[in-house]
Amino acid sequence: PKRHYKRQDAPSEFAALGTVVAGKFDGASGTLKKRERKTGLMGELLADAGARSYAKRRFTAVQERQRGPGLSTLKQKRKALARRKKGR
Repeated sequence: PKRHYKRQDAPSEFAALGTVVAGKFDGASGTLKKRERKTGLMGELLADAGARSYAKRRFTAVQERQRGPGLSTLKQKRKALARRKKGR
């Protein structure tokens, strides 16, 4: 063959894509309202408060770990300089 096509990446066996349909006994409250539905997976994850707080907590932990001691040292120097200026 002259061309090579990538096969479609299938989701893993633990993930499923589709529309959630309410069961027979769920009633009207079982489905999401139109304004609650999001266009994609990322929209749904960002709308979820628990997932958003987890992502924020993880992000700040990584930032703290990678920041290193430089910023805290700089803050200490600035405080000391401000104290010296105030004493003049």
